[in-house]
Formats: sequence, structure tokens, C-alpha cells
Amino acid sequence: MFAMISHTIHWAAHTLFWIAFALFFIGMFKRNQGYAKLCSDGRVRFVPRWWFVSAWSYLLVRLGFVGAEYLRTGSKEPLQFSTGILILVAVVVALLSLPGMLLVTDDALEERNWVWRNKKILWSEIQEIQTEKKGSAITVIGPNHSRIVYTNLYPDRSRFLLEIERHCGENLPSNFPRTPLNSGTAI
Repeated sequence: MFAMISHTIHWAAHTLFWIAFALFFIGMFKRNQGYAKLCSDGRVRFVPRWWFVSAWSYLLVRLGFVGAEYLRTGSKEPLQFSTGILILVAVVVALLSLPGMLLVTDDALEERNWVWRNKKILWSEIQEIQTEKKGSAITVIGPNHSRIVYTNLYPDRSRFLLEIERHCGENLPSNFPRTPLNSGTAI
């Protein structure tokens, strides 16, 4: 009886791993077609898809268990022990790069991360805005070379560009893309 339950749990975890793996890669390479969320106080939130963040988190937890198992069983085998350490270091680095939320306020552009420090660049302190011609990445550079990067993980690129244009006015680079809004974007 216990063996059957253990086998079922192992099968479910294995299947869930591959579903999370597929969702992670779909989220990484498919452009987010959603819309930014308007708050009642005038702020605009750009949040990655919940299923993408959940899949990323699940994969990190599973890889953390794999790394811990290598450490546990490899105490007398240097190669196995170092493999466990490398896996756990990779999990920590991936956890630190988990996408958070971009928040546009009247005063600043903010990036609120899940586990790392938050970033805030005042609109008046923006030093440079870099946009990719064919990609969707937008990098806003502030004082001390702090960077807030908008990527395809976030929704509503045109709204993000509009908010930058609205708050920066005429202080935009000549190559700044001026794209029309999506049909479902509220102003």
C-alpha cells in the first residue's frame, strides 16, 4: 500500500515538473499579451504572468531538492559534493533573478522584486533609456548606473512606453519608439 502511494506521488511530482518546465519556456519566449493594471491611486502596475512565476518557483524548489540530495549523498565523493554546491548556487542565482513587479508612480519608476532589493528611479534622475529595435527590452538607467529592465515577461509594452513618454516629456532620446496603444489599454 505504501509503495503504491509513494509511486503515485513520485509520478505526480515528475509530471508536474514537466508541466512547469513547459510553462517556464512558454513564458520565457512568448510575448506577454496582457495589459497593465491601473490602480485607483493613479499608479500603473506591470506584473508578469502568475503561471510563469509559479512554474519558475516550482522548478527552483525541485532543483534545490536535487542539489541538497547531491550534498547529502556526496559527503565522501568530492565531485558529487561540488555538483550539489553548483546546483544550489544556480538555484540561488535564479531565485534572485525571479521577475518582480514594475510600478509607475507620479514620482518614479519602481521595480519591486520578490527576494532581492527593490529599485527606484525618480523620473527627474533618469540618465538614459535604451530600447531594442527588434526586441521588446527597454532599459531605464538612473543614478549610480542602477537599471530597471522591461522585458517580454511583462505585459503592455506600448503602455510602458507611453508612461515613460508622459513622465519624461521632451527629455527622450531621438531613437525612442513612439508606438500606438493596444486597443484594450485604458489611459
